[in-house]
Amino acid sequence: MHGAGIRAMGRLMDQVLGTIDVHQPGSAAEIRKHLDLVAPHCRWTSGTWDESGLRWDAVENVHRHIEKLSNYLIRVYLTARTQLR
Repeated sequence: MHGAGIRAMGRLMDQVLGTIDVHQPGSAAEIRKHLDLVAPHCRWTSGTWDESGLRWDAVENVHRHIEKLSNYLIRVYLTARTQLR
């Protein structure tokens, strides 16, 4: 993961942490549970990103790729998060 992935994950973490009280015991496990929802959809070291069709190593640290990746991860997360309720 490089700059584009880090920025996209930062945006995803904004979504995740908006639903979790990090001061509560067990918050780290709760965060992991939320991140596990998107893990199967990530292509950090191999494969092709669904939706964009970009190979894992073709993602560049440019606004267009960061936006695509961020929006994809957030959309996957928000859809999958309904499983936790």
